[in-house]
Amino acid sequence: MSDIGQPGAGPAPNRHLIMATVTLASAIYSINLTVVAISLPQMQGGFSATRDQISWVVTAFILGQTAMIIFSSWLASRVGRRRLYIVSIGAFMATSVMCGNAGSLEEEVFWRFLQGISGASLTPLSQTILIDVYPRDEYPRALGIWSIGSMVGPVIAPPIGGWITDLYGWPAVFYINVPIGLLALIGAILWVPRTQTVNTRRLDVFGFCALLIGLAALQLMMNRGARLDWLDSTEIVVELMVFAIFIYLFVVQITTSRNPFLPPRLFRTPNLGFGLCMNFANGLIAFLPLVMLPLMLRNVQGYPVELIGLLLAPRAIGVMASSLVAGRLFAYVDARLLSALGLGCIAVSHWVMGQWTLDVTTWDVVWTGMLQGLGSGMLWICLNYLTFAFVQPRERSDAVPLLYLSFNLAVSVGVAGAITLWTIGAQRAYAALVEAVSPYNRLLHSDLVPPGWDLRLPGGAAGIDAEIGRQSAMIGFADAQIVIALIALAIIPALYLLRRPR
Repeated sequence: MSDIGQPGAGPAPNRHLIMATVTLASAIYSINLTVVAISLPQMQGGFSATRDQISWVVTAFILGQTAMIIFSSWLASRVGRRRLYIVSIGAFMATSVMCGNAGSLEEEVFWRFLQGISGASLTPLSQTILIDVYPRDEYPRALGIWSIGSMVGPVIAPPIGGWITDLYGWPAVFYINVPIGLLALIGAILWVPRTQTVNTRRLDVFGFCALLIGLAALQLMMNRGARLDWLDSTEIVVELMVFAIFIYLFVVQITTSRNPFLPPRLFRTPNLGFGLCMNFANGLIAFLPLVMLPLMLRNVQGYPVELIGLLLAPRAIGVMASSLVAGRLFAYVDARLLSALGLGCIAVSHWVMGQWTLDVTTWDVVWTGMLQGLGSGMLWICLNYLTFAFVQPRERSDAVPLLYLSFNLAVSVGVAGAITLWTIGAQRAYAALVEAVSPYNRLLHSDLVPPGWDLRLPGGAAGIDAEIGRQSAMIGFADAQIVIALIALAIIPALYLLRRPR
């Protein structure tokens, strides 16, 4: 079951048009991953839903994406990669319109699930198409250009989503997928090349179902664990058990079956196994600034949403710059060294953020965001190149979806872990600070204390509690950044397990 296209097999005059097409298709999907989060408060009010109920708008999309991404390579071998690509773009546009037209929370969750299914294969197929139409020596540069769409999309989505939601309401964040998707659809019909496909194996239904159920349980656990207090919740315990059982069954199946869903020989390809592990490690920290920084700026510092979106823009600039430059450096510098440099930039930025206090300035947010973007873009390009450096054309359809599956799972794990770490740190800081609040503390009766903190006044205790809450949240945020920086540094030595391609 493989596409038998060769690198550079696409028509040379159309390579730039194919690049534009696959970049647009990747961009609308990556933007949709984060843009909807900005509209959740307005959707919650419109549907009269609780916070836990409205979170299913995000959860349903993730579950649909997980279900399809592991199925896309086999399906592409059945219906053809080009045909699946065109259908996916069209279905993503249609489900986006239905999401915007939903009249109830149940309808919205249903259409978001289908939207996740329809769009999950867009990015893996885009990269596979790109690999095939560019020769090996031009692939790093092409990957850098294409990655701008998939990497910058989640960064620019929050300010765009906030602006569109304020002007036109939450349905508009779904409708913007239509004009961009229409351009990508026309490009796919006109320029994406057909490839000869050969399907030599049947679908391993048991292996597919075991993997699907296990990963769905993991995604549910990661998405809902922080709200349900993790292992104190029966639901989370059940989901953890389901994940462990079905992943075990999947591993047994692919190692003993004559017709496994994922052939074990795939993981004997140099760099692929270690590359997937490195991409998982990258996913653990890649999206944390996009989640944690807006929460801190909004809830702790009180920044308006519009300004937060502008403060995230320098990170997008850093991603664009490093994506364009990194691909051109492979001919002169070891990609592993460039990956280490990217991780170093990420570690330094998070370490600096770990020293922030409530007096942090906008300039501090801007330059650390720029440094994070430079590191993230460089790391993504280099790891992507190293992971697939030795993968044969017939194995690409199976290998590329694994990259995005591992990365997406890591993002869920990383976000859940970081938010939990932040919460625990804030709770500990609050408990330590509140011990000093007492009528017998002379400092609280000195001239150094603001008038609103006078414990003899009705609002004095509330004023002190609010300030302690802000300080403890900032301390928890800073502690989490230090941990993230240490994780980034710990990954660097493992990069040299990857072989350097000639």
